[in-house]
Amino acid sequence: MGKDGVIREVITHWEALHRSVEAEHLEAELATTRAELESTTTELTALKEQTAAEVASLKAQLTSLQQQLADHQKAIESEKSRAEKAETAHREAAEKAAGLEASGRKVQETLSKVEKDLAQTSADRNALKAANEKLQKEVADLNEAQKKAQQELKAARDEINKMKQEAIETKKAALKKQEEEEAKKKARKEAAAKKKAEEEAAAKKKADKEAAEKKAEDAKPAEPAPAEPAPAEPTPAEPTPAEPVN
Repeated sequence: MGKDGVIREVITHWEALHRSVEAEHLEAELATTRAELESTTTELTALKEQTAAEVASLKAQLTSLQQQLADHQKAIESEKSRAEKAETAHREAAEKAAGLEASGRKVQETLSKVEKDLAQTSADRNALKAANEKLQKEVADLNEAQKKAQQELKAARDEINKMKQEAIETKKAALKKQEEEEAKKKARKEAAAKKKAEEEAAAKKKADKEAAEKKAEDAKPAEPAPAEPAPAEPTPAEPTPAEPVN
């Protein structure tokens, strides 16, 4: 019993803890239930608004269908009138068709002739197409042959230019060799002429020297002849050597 005189249940600590956990769990479930209730209320409101809009749309569609039905009835009446007119026109057309049947036979004959001419034209077109394809092939072959000929002509021109260049180089080498040979001959001639001039100059110099010596010799005074010695006893003559026989 408490101080206020009220009899209270005495529970243990674990029971109090267990009840506290259950209370928290119940509070969480209550909060979830409230959130679901609010969501459901919102969805219900939106559904009511959507239903109202759909009802209004259905009413508008019903009004439109009723108007269409009225228009359709008017159209049926109009079509009935048109059918009667069409029947009358059909009878008139049948009468005209009877008159046109003869013309139709003539048209059929003309059509048969046109078809025959068309078949001939088609055959002519196919023949012309084949001839055109053949001509195009011949033109392609001709272009290929012309291209090949141009390539061969270019190769021949290149070969001719190469041969010309080689001939020019060969001629240049021959001219250079000829010039070298002529230069060597000229050098040999000049050396021979120089040597000959030197030899002639040396011979002239020698001749001039000999002439000067002879002139100097001739210019000297004559010396007195020495006294004749006493005659000596004759000595036996030495045999003269025999001349060689050629």
